[in-house]
Amino acid sequence: MTDRTWVIVLAADDVRAAVADGFVRTSSGKRAVLARMNVGDRLVLYSPRESHPDGPALRAVTGTGEVTGDQPEEVPGQSEAHRRAAHLTSIEPVPLADIREHLKLPLLRFGSVLVTGDQADALWAKVRKRLPRKRRARAPAA
Repeated sequence: MTDRTWVIVLAADDVRAAVADGFVRTSSGKRAVLARMNVGDRLVLYSPRESHPDGPALRAVTGTGEVTGDQPEEVPGQSEAHRRAAHLTSIEPVPLADIREHLKLPLLRFGSVLVTGDQADALWAKVRKRLPRKRRARAPAA
């Protein structure tokens, strides 16, 4: 298992789109950050707002996942924008205040930050607790 966790800053509506599409993007759409990721790297999707640029403030982690694509690819119809295949899941929002102790960072307003080692493991454990639980199928009534 990797000890590399990328914190990607995206509005919550962009996180929902990424989960549906199966691709992660950075807010800038630049290839460089995506190219530094490795298959298996963990992803924590932080949403400062519900929508970009002027949606209501949210300041919470709204998704998690793992990089699955070998390389970044161009977004169809957008020659300067790139994405990378990932298995992503929406989670119950985790307020920034709940994870701040695991992020020794001054600001989370830029597109992405790589977190490694114990800090990455602690952050990952905290946000993964908010994954939706699978519901058991009910037995048909007799």
